[in-house]
Amino acid sequence: MKIKDILSSQKHVAPKRVLELDFKKISYKKEKIEQDSVYFHLNPKKYSIGSIFENEEQIKPVAIIGDGDESEEIFGIPYIKTENARAALSHAYSAFCGIDYSSLKFIGITGTNGKTTTAHLINEILKSEGKRTGVIGTGKIEILGETVSSFDYSMTTPDPDVLFPSIKRMQADGCEYVIMEVSSHALSFEKVCPITFDIGIFTNLSHEHLDFHITMEEYYKSKLKLFGRCKLGIFNIDDEYGRRAYTEAPCKKESVGVLWDADAVAKEPKLKGFSGSSYLYREKDFIFKMNLPLVGAHNIYNSLCAIKAAVASGCRPCVAKRTLEKVAPPDGRFFVIDDEISVIIDYAHTPAAMENTLKIINTAKKAEQKLICVFGCGGERDKAKRPLMGSIGERLADFVILTEDNSRGEDAINILNEIASGISDKSKTATIPKRTDAIENAVLNADKGTVIAILGKGAEKYNIDSKGIRAYSDEDTVRKALLRRKELTRRNEG
Repeated sequence: MKIKDILSSQKHVAPKRVLELDFKKISYKKEKIEQDSVYFHLNPKKYSIGSIFENEEQIKPVAIIGDGDESEEIFGIPYIKTENARAALSHAYSAFCGIDYSSLKFIGITGTNGKTTTAHLINEILKSEGKRTGVIGTGKIEILGETVSSFDYSMTTPDPDVLFPSIKRMQADGCEYVIMEVSSHALSFEKVCPITFDIGIFTNLSHEHLDFHITMEEYYKSKLKLFGRCKLGIFNIDDEYGRRAYTEAPCKKESVGVLWDADAVAKEPKLKGFSGSSYLYREKDFIFKMNLPLVGAHNIYNSLCAIKAAVASGCRPCVAKRTLEKVAPPDGRFFVIDDEISVIIDYAHTPAAMENTLKIINTAKKAEQKLICVFGCGGERDKAKRPLMGSIGERLADFVILTEDNSRGEDAINILNEIASGISDKSKTATIPKRTDAIENAVLNADKGTVIAILGKGAEKYNIDSKGIRAYSDEDTVRKALLRRKELTRRNEG
């Protein structure tokens, strides 16, 4: 392939002879520059191009592409200037993979919470209509029902070197729809800029990722970028930011809600504890009763978005109703293990999601049942949310156990201390850094009938600390602890 073939959609400055050069691979990580590749330089403020290639042993790419002001050659390597190197990288991978966008329909979901569940519900409805689907979401890439990502895959929207080959594979396998979770980071880094979404969905916006975006306004604006790339936007207008996005988005717009008079409304909503909820789904041309087995008010909104998107994609309302009345939650979302104690594993890792989950549990459980909450916060992520989550745990649980959750390069104890700073009554909390020990402690010491909420990791199959990634599962840990509890009970009774 020639360099000109991956830059045709991007403004660039380079001699014609350079654009005619052949290459075989694309590189963008300075540690993984390959022979015969085109290298995209994405972080000029972090490190200079010169610092990479001044080492004579460094592999030299065919050309360097960036958006900084550089000379036409750097250590003998041609330099091509573009307006936006990250956008150019995404377009390059898209062109390199040879994706035919006319054969695929894209549905993108953005928002702080609800992306995974909404994507899951849309996927289930489309499959019920006989559609062939691929899903790109948090911790998992799935093609025609088969998980194709590795156990330690952790992103919401993957980088271009994973994203576009995955879309190409979906196309090759005959997928008709690609359902994607689209993160604010992905939109800021232009990961999805070659894609025109047939439908974009805005679920909600709350405190998260402010380590990256700094302000809620910047966080909101990054989300809004999706709707400059879609044909139809669907907005939850009960959410303050969703309502604002509905007025500001440049695309064709539809709305969903419970409290506001939206295009698709849930009338007469009723929460039924751990049994789910019910409501009347109403659009202009039809109405039906929905008995949703998913727990909590937030899942009413997720299902509204999913039904609206599915119907807009040509699915029959009766199929949407029939599918969602039998649907199971996605992996790691309010997964319940019932024994003489009840353990709920949930991915909630933001203040809003944590509060929603604990409120749902308190509404559903009996008054005499105690609630223990086990959670931590991720390292190298938004630090401002840590004391907020500590305060929520203290307010909504009878006892809180603080523990590790993907501490990455940060010291786990420092993270836990920052969470604890939001807890005023320290008698209501314990700090047990090792997650397996924390969960075992909760399970073994809980009184019969206690409810334990284990939050933050959901279905993740790994934990990340300063030593790297290792295999780990909350569910496996809980099941081993429950077996240990039964063994101890038998010994005591014997």
